[in-house]
Amino acid sequence: MVQLRQVARLSNWLEVRGLGVAELTGVRVEEFLTFQRATGRWRAQWSRPGLLCLLDVLQRLGVLAAEEPVQAGSSTDALLASFERYLLAERGLAAGTARGYVRHAARFLAGFSPHAIADVTAADVTQAVLRESAAVSVRRR
Repeated sequence: MVQLRQVARLSNWLEVRGLGVAELTGVRVEEFLTFQRATGRWRAQWSRPGLLCLLDVLQRLGVLAAEEPVQAGSSTDALLASFERYLLAERGLAAGTARGYVRHAARFLAGFSPHAIADVTAADVTQAVLRESAAVSVRRR
């Protein structure tokens, strides 16, 4: 039920902006989620993986053109592209799920210079997880 409501809100959001479903992209999903957070929607009322899954389904149905993969320009971009290929090929994740993981990894890596990536420690990872977890809320029952 939450997913249906979210898709209805997404549809309304697109309509208000004069956009059609053919103009829905991963970037637009992120804009919509930013809008959701800014308007006070609880974390339990929105789902990035659900919307990315919707994008995948619409692409498979031919409603949306497949998004072009980001070309690796820097060593960090190459690492992220390699991570995405691993998630898709070796782990068998859906494209939307893999993109979500890559976005998390990109935010993590943004705090390091390309030369320092090889020196990432367990403490660095722990600090990143704590920062991310502080930014989301756990749904209360």
